[in-house]
Amino acid sequence: MNVSPLPQSQYESKIVIGDAEIPCAVLDDGRRLLTQQGFLKAIGRARSAKGGQGSSVDGVIPFLAAKNLSGLVDDDLKNLLKPVQFRTMGGRPAYGFSAEALPEVCNLYLKARDLHILHKWQDPIAVKCDMLVRGLAVVGIVALVDEATGYQRDRANDALSEILRTFISPRLRAWVKTFPDDFYKELFRVYGLTYSEFTTKRPRFIGRLTRDFIYSRLPTGVLEELEARNPVVPGRGRKVHHHRLLSEDIGHPVLQRHVWGFITLAKVCPVGGRTILKKMVNQAFPKPPTPSQLISMNQLPGLEDMVDD
Repeated sequence: MNVSPLPQSQYESKIVIGDAEIPCAVLDDGRRLLTQQGFLKAIGRARSAKGGQGSSVDGVIPFLAAKNLSGLVDDDLKNLLKPVQFRTMGGRPAYGFSAEALPEVCNLYLKARDLHILHKWQDPIAVKCDMLVRGLAVVGIVALVDEATGYQRDRANDALSEILRTFISPRLRAWVKTFPDDFYKELFRVYGLTYSEFTTKRPRFIGRLTRDFIYSRLPTGVLEELEARNPVVPGRGRKVHHHRLLSEDIGHPVLQRHVWGFITLAKVCPVGGRTILKKMVNQAFPKPPTPSQLISMNQLPGLEDMVDD
């Protein structure tokens, strides 16, 4: 008989809510847990669950199995309170409840108090739950666990890494015309410049405007990654156009949608309406937040490692 391995805790710490200090963990499958004993102590239940396993009565955790509470326990809460066995970072087996169950249990006790159906011995639990709910009003329980364990930082880095893998190509794409003549015609017109279709030489600040209006509007981290891979060479400019580093299926099409969206906005701007244009672009294509820490350059190939088509 094959026994499935226990999910592994990858992040562990304690969260503090009021005067309650609750051990918490994030498993390798992303589930956020509060240790069973910490959960019980937080709501004023000093005893651990039977055998440390969170035994149940008709699918209901014992501390909610009292007749006066059982009618308030729905299937969703029963599922949240199914004990999860996992292995700690130290290798020990342990039990926990979903972190999201804590505010739900607290609200149940407070509802029972409002209905005046609590027993005398349950009043202290309701007091504890009231304190916890007030503390949780400041920040969600999931966010609290993520911050305490450090998972929040790694999750952000994982998300950024996935964006870069999606938008940046592992190969240097062949050059294709990405910025149509209308892009420069409208940009020159709005900025009160004379456009010539007989030359590709343009004032240096046009490049800065292209960076601001187009590339800086791509998802978080993409512009920074492009500039890190394709830096300005003193006296020569950049080795290649940024758009050649974008992926064929996602990065380049998204860039082109931004370009054509910008052209549409620019066409309705009057000559000299640079402030109006800036405001409209900011509203239509707001800049994403700047990443606090860029993904390490050795996770993706540099320009010199790309295959030129």
